[in-house]
This record gives sequence, structure tokens and C-alpha cells, in this order.
Amino acid sequence: MRKSAALLLFVMLPAISCDKKDEVRLAPIEIKLSQPQIELIEGGNRFGLDLFRKILSEEDENENVFISPLSVHLALSMTWNGAGENTRAQMSEVLNYPDYDEETINSSIQKLINDLLSVDKKVETGIANSIWYRDDFAVETDFLDINKKYFDAEVSPLNFDDPASAGIINKWVAEKTGNRIEEVVDQINPLDMMFLINAIYFKGIWTQEFVPEKTQKRPFNLFSGESREVMTMETEGEFGYAERDGYKVAELPYGQGNFSMLVFLPDEEVGAGEVVNKLDNGAWNELPGLLDNKRLVNIRLPRFIFDYEKDLNEALINLGMEDAFNENMADFSRINTHPDLYVSKVRHKSFVEVNEEGTEAAAVTSVTVSLTSYDPDQPRLAFFHVNRPFVIAIKEKYTNAIIFIGKVMEP
Repeated sequence: MRKSAALLLFVMLPAISCDKKDEVRLAPIEIKLSQPQIELIEGGNRFGLDLFRKILSEEDENENVFISPLSVHLALSMTWNGAGENTRAQMSEVLNYPDYDEETINSSIQKLINDLLSVDKKVETGIANSIWYRDDFAVETDFLDINKKYFDAEVSPLNFDDPASAGIINKWVAEKTGNRIEEVVDQINPLDMMFLINAIYFKGIWTQEFVPEKTQKRPFNLFSGESREVMTMETEGEFGYAERDGYKVAELPYGQGNFSMLVFLPDEEVGAGEVVNKLDNGAWNELPGLLDNKRLVNIRLPRFIFDYEKDLNEALINLGMEDAFNENMADFSRINTHPDLYVSKVRHKSFVEVNEEGTEAAAVTSVTVSLTSYDPDQPRLAFFHVNRPFVIAIKEKYTNAIIFIGKVMEP
């Protein structure tokens, strides 16, 4: 009978908050990027958009969906450091890594993490990584050292036979996600060997908050054709705004402006999923230039709060990451030289709340590795009234990195 080992990997997003007493509004701080970093981030965005489309194709059309592409990418990147041969090559292709050596890839990821942590002084950020492994499981030193150096991972051996071990890991995750995600390990099986965790928490205060007194019930047209009254916020001011083929998009900044939420409002008779299909990498890269042109916009946006959970095995396999999930083909010999390690599950959990003050979001990605056994002709005031299913994305201004993306079918 063959043993079975498990490795879980989680990613947490930064917490973003604003000091309301500070009335001095700072400008966004530019992040300088090298060519490898530019290519790595663009590849990560392509991965995130491809993954989001795959997930939407698997879900019911009426389902609210919210994921952190950054969380999944970082979780799999940590796992990639333990992969070898064809497994590593397939993961590189799916993650859209540029053609650089391992050190360049890891150092580019390290800089992105550091930039997101430090760029906005009006935003509280935190990205935390950890590795928990069975205390009698032999882990390659190089694998641990790489993840400690580039991902700042905390490494802790644990007695997985002690029932308290799951609680220790879950307590760490809850602390790093502002208690929005309280459990990622429900139990530790005898053959589970390791949990790699990267958790993300985000709390952003709008640069221009919605006025609570203007929030009222307004009709929201569901995909089914029904209409429901939902609490809808309202504000008016200078915002990034553009009209594209099939949708309008408005940009709502947080803090000093490095982080923002993009809200994509489909045209009448255009579904939210169709908007996502139009958001290829080229369209995404065009948005910053379009949204730099500010317009006076009257914005109405529903308040919403929901959580989401999804196993990502099928989506990742369909993207081309096949060998990692195959008991006979997977190669994770850089974690442990045992030939039979493979990924048995990739699980993603998330939370999002949007209200008059701002946005709170969290995401955790777990990877289980087991042993086998502007147009001047437009009117000056634009109306952006979100009264039907829509798409949101949270990103950073200068890296253009997608941190979260979601489809809201029913607020």
C-alpha cells in the first residue's frame, strides 16, 4: 500500500485602508518595472483571465463568482519551485512565465510582492506565506530556502498526528485574512505531508466615498429577466471612464490611487460573461490609457457581499496543467525525491464586500500535493448606473496586475 502526502498552498491579499483624518490626498506612487517583471505580470494577467473564463464556463450562469488570480498564481508559483522536468514545463506554460531563468522569475515575483506591500502609504497591505510540513517528512532544503528567500515564507514543522495541528494552521490563516476565511484545513489525513499557504487580505477605502444618505433601494435586472430592489449607492465626481464594444467601464480608486476597482457594465442585451470574453490581454492592457482621461460621472453601484469557493483541478487541467494532477506523470522531486508526489487538489476560497466606505476582500488558494497510492463629442456628465449583472476587477495602477476579478449576477 502506497503512502500519500498532501501539500496545501494558500495565498492572502493585502489589506488596504485609509486614514480618514488625513485630508491631504497623496498622488499615486509610480512603480518602476524591469522587462522581466513586465513580462511576468502580463503573463500572470493572461493566466488570471484565462482561468476566470474557464471557471465561468463551469459555473451556473446565475452564480456570483469572485477569485484572486494573484492568489492562485502565487500559490502555484510556490509549488512550481518544487516541480521538475515536464511537470515544471507545463506549469510554466500555463502560468505564462516568460523565458527567463528560475532566479529571474522568483526575484520578479518577490519585487511584485514588495511593491504591493509598500506602494500606498494610505493603504494597509499584507501578503503572508507559510509552509507547514509533517515533522518526519524529509523536505529538500533548497525548496524551503527558495520559498523563504523569495516568498518570505514562514516554515514550520508540525506533528500532523496531533489533532491541534489543523487549528494552528487555521488560526494563522484567519489572522492573515482578517478572520474572513477562518478554515482551510478541516482535517489532516495520515498521508498529508505539507501545506504551503499564501493568503491575501484587502481592505480599501474609496478615495471618494459614496454618500450614505444617497443609498436607496433601486431596481436591479437579473439575468433571468426578473427585477429586484437592491440597496444602491450613488456618487458623482471625476472618474476614469470609457465606452468599449459591448460595455462601459468606470474606475473607482482607493487610498492615494495606486489601487482601484474597475466596474464593467455590459450594454443592454449583453451578458456579463460576454464582457469577460472581450477582456483578452490586449483589451486589458489598453484600459490604463483609456481610463487616464477623467470624466464627470454619476455612478450608481449596488452594495454587495458574498463568499465563493471552488476546486480548480478541472480548470487548470483544461488550461494544460495535466501532468501535475496525474499520479503516474507528476514530478515534484524538488520537494522530496520520492517519485510519486502529485497534486490532488487545488482549492480556492474568497470573500468580498463592497459598501459606501470601500471594499474588503480575501482569498485563499490551497494546493494539495499527495503521494500516489475619451471621446470629445460625448456629453460632459456620463451616467454609469449599474442596474444589471456586471463584472469587477481590483488592480494596481502601475503594474496593472489583476488582484481580484469577479462577476456579480445578483448583489
